[in-house]
Amino acid sequence: MRLYRVQLKNALLALALLFSASAAADGSVNVRYALVLGGGDSSAGPGTQFDASAKTLAGKLKSAGYISSALFDGGHSETDSMIASLYGAQGGPFTNAETQALLRQIISGIKNGKMHRGDQLLIDIDSHGAPPDPTGLHWVETSYGPGFDVGSLTALRDAAEQAGVHLAVIDASCYSGATLALSSSKTCVITAAPADQVGDQSTAENLNNALKPGLSLESSYLQSRLADPYGFPEISTYAGQEAADVLSLIDSQIIIDSSDPQNLPTNTVACELENDTPFYSQLKLLTGLLPALYGAPPDSVQDLFQKVYQYKHLREMMLEDTTYLTKKVIINGIPFELAQLLDPNQTIASSKNLLKQPNITEKTIDFVQSMIKALPAMESKRAELMQSDPHFRQILDGEQMMPFGELERPKKLVQLSQAAEAVAQSERLIYNALYQRYSDERPNPCRDFKF
Repeated sequence: MRLYRVQLKNALLALALLFSASAAADGSVNVRYALVLGGGDSSAGPGTQFDASAKTLAGKLKSAGYISSALFDGGHSETDSMIASLYGAQGGPFTNAETQALLRQIISGIKNGKMHRGDQLLIDIDSHGAPPDPTGLHWVETSYGPGFDVGSLTALRDAAEQAGVHLAVIDASCYSGATLALSSSKTCVITAAPADQVGDQSTAENLNNALKPGLSLESSYLQSRLADPYGFPEISTYAGQEAADVLSLIDSQIIIDSSDPQNLPTNTVACELENDTPFYSQLKLLTGLLPALYGAPPDSVQDLFQKVYQYKHLREMMLEDTTYLTKKVIINGIPFELAQLLDPNQTIASSKNLLKQPNITEKTIDFVQSMIKALPAMESKRAELMQSDPHFRQILDGEQMMPFGELERPKKLVQLSQAAEAVAQSERLIYNALYQRYSDERPNPCRDFKF
């Protein structure tokens, strides 16, 4: 640990020196700086899910001539090695204490004239995020210890704006829409998800891939959003906020997780939509207003309307299936839910795990043994239901595994994901039409910030 702390202090010193350096004494040369924060991931393994996008971003920053540094991860061997190779002495672990110390150094450098009017500072955050919290703007996970409150960037934003340093913040974490609160007429903010929703790592990867030297952050954002089938990123421009407000009804209902095979496309605010009547009424009203008031192409609006209905229909069917599978049948005197008969062998395997628990009671042992003896009767009942019950047969068909990207998922989840992706694709076209309608000549730091 002592060696680690020494290395950490050395890295922080290099970072502080980096951001207190000046390209020209008179400030005549505008300099691009970048600070990359993230990789906070408590999961085991040699790397993190943020590694691929971090590597892409590092290459983009280098090609665009940025003076870059990173506080990223700290604890995953492959990730730490990657950051060391990409940033050298300008790389270190992502902790709240070290990040706050570095931010103070950067603010001091700005106030002392080490960064000049017209210089650019890009801060990129790519880590796990939490919903907005009364105690902070928006927290993201660090390598260890307390999380980092993105609201801590407020003082840096104020110092940068006062000194004429162009600041942009890209927050690719879940619930990052809260970070839009940092935006102003001088500061650009781009987020990977609305404030009340999870995001998808592919959104960060798509945005990083769209970054090109000389291209504005606004243009990169619009290109990446059009190509992103999973996330619902946002931007702080007036046009972006107006378009997001109009489409918030759609975006709040359709969320896709492309990476975790255990997760469904879901509404993160209320996973079980008990009464969809208000939603359908609002959707019907919205599809009428989009062409008339907002200039969205009528064909694309109708296409979106149909795809949302298809998605919601599939989701309602899955909710009905969930209720149906709670029904019980008695087998050998034991009540089993129909869900347990979908795969009797898996049900028994799970029950056997109870035998491994410490301090297990004789009653539990007897119950598990009774379940094991009931396996042949469970299989017989399953075969009977397959013949006599169309609903059970339909659910069983939906449980069949099929390819989904590099993974395998149950057929029903693949169909639901595909339906949600179809909604997202339609939403992109309408979003772009709305964005163009609301674009104007008011101050736009995202358009002015050239990568």
